[in-house]
Amino acid sequence: LTLPAEVVEELRDVRTLKQQLEKLCGQPRFRQKLLRDGVVLEETDILEVPSDLQHVILSFASSSAYEVFQFHEAAECGLTERVEDLLQRPLDPDSHHSHSPTPLGSACTEGHVEVVKLLLEAKAQPDMDFVNNIEQLISPICAAFYEVKRGDDREEIVKLLLDARADPSKRFGQAGKERTPLGVACERGCVKVVRSLLEARADVDCESAVVQVDRERLTIVQCFVSPLVLASRSGNVEIVRLLLEAAAHANDGRERGEALAVARDTGHAAIARLLTEACAAPDVQRCAAVFSYKTWGDR
Repeated sequence: LTLPAEVVEELRDVRTLKQQLEKLCGQPRFRQKLLRDGVVLEETDILEVPSDLQHVILSFASSSAYEVFQFHEAAECGLTERVEDLLQRPLDPDSHHSHSPTPLGSACTEGHVEVVKLLLEAKAQPDMDFVNNIEQLISPICAAFYEVKRGDDREEIVKLLLDARADPSKRFGQAGKERTPLGVACERGCVKVVRSLLEARADVDCESAVVQVDRERLTIVQCFVSPLVLASRSGNVEIVRLLLEAAAHANDGRERGEALAVARDTGHAAIARLLTEACAAPDVQRCAAVFSYKTWGDR
């Protein structure tokens, strides 16, 4: 690999050169090594003129169970330098044991933005479901805001995953109990996350499984409901407005009628008015009249 003087002057250091070479070889900088006269160059080394270099692509290093544990622990604790060192070996960024989180999953769950950036740069799979600490099968996007009080504080991580081409509509969870990131964000009132998912063209009508308690019959009921119904039930006017602007169930009077019934029965008057104004069609009003959620308990 021979670099002309003008290229050396523009790129300056080894890391920048590796990042440019990724566009040609398709491999992240962690799996590339550059050598001069048989000596491996550090990423912080300044390129020299003339630069006659060897470019080597590495396979992933084999790793012991303990090393995989260390990787997970470093990602979970936000140890950016340690994660960088392990990726430089190079370890597979998706290394994990069965029934345990991936490094990316752990970093998303704990909100470690810089670690998430490193793992995505190393081409960790942004859509790989994993088992979290409470033994739920979950996606990295949802893990970013699922277990925190203020999910919108994790908007940056959600955007990083979407920029890495995570599918905003991908369902996660056990078979028959699948949910979507948009459904969970609507249910938890995460306005910024909902906006980011809609901007990434999440399926605004894709339903999520929820479990309800029918207090009248004293039974557990599982059903699939839309983001619009979940948002109407959670009481967030701004999210309902965003969904309507995204044409949620634009041609489905039954679904909009169900959302209107939920808003009325849960006492969210502002949402009920918004839905009534947006859903003036007679079939919506008829559908709203036949639904009742008054006997349904919390999930």
